[in-house]
Amino acid sequence: MRDSSQLGLHESIALLALRDETGKAIGGWWKQALGGAVLAELLFAGKVGVESGKKSFVNVIDATPTGDAALDSCMKKVASSKRRAQAPSWISRFANHRDLKHLIARALCSKGVLMEDETRVLIFFKQKVYPEINPKPERDLIRRINEVALDASISPDSTTRALIAIAHAGELLKPMMDKQDWKSVKERLDAMMESDPIGYLTHKAVEAAQAAAIAAATSGGVVASTG
Repeated sequence: MRDSSQLGLHESIALLALRDETGKAIGGWWKQALGGAVLAELLFAGKVGVESGKKSFVNVIDATPTGDAALDSCMKKVASSKRRAQAPSWISRFANHRDLKHLIARALCSKGVLMEDETRVLIFFKQKVYPEINPKPERDLIRRINEVALDASISPDSTTRALIAIAHAGELLKPMMDKQDWKSVKERLDAMMESDPIGYLTHKAVEAAQAAAIAAATSGGVVASTG
């Protein structure tokens, strides 16, 4: 694992997903991107393996704790599961982990990057938010992503490639790029996402989430029109 001063993939994705001033998450499929980043970190750490081929089952290799609360919480779910599941399924399960965003954000708070705060929702309810107090890590992160995205001659390392592929799958890159730059690099980013194992699997998880959302909306529309 990297040292405590460095950002993990899941922490990097969280920075891209949280609005700087309010600390609230942006729209899109950031939860699936977080799930993909967690799986990638567990792979890089040698905690799990993903079978190649159509059946991308996730297998436990080493269930000992990593020392990262978010990763260990997700690893515990994999290790305690009675049945194996494929990678997109685990990415979706991680995405739906109620405390995942908070565990990651609190780690970033401990590194002095974010601050934990509360805001009111509908007057009566409070919501935890994590506004940014040190913009440098995110600025460095965005600069690194843009350098790789805009310069085809740069060959990114495996971690940066996975970060970009996962962020693109979660639709987090477009909002941070100039419109013309986005048009020029989208095809390259698509290819990077499809060729990166976890980026591809995250994309599959996003597609499944999109299909489920459409099905739920359609079902709701049918119920509303017949009820």
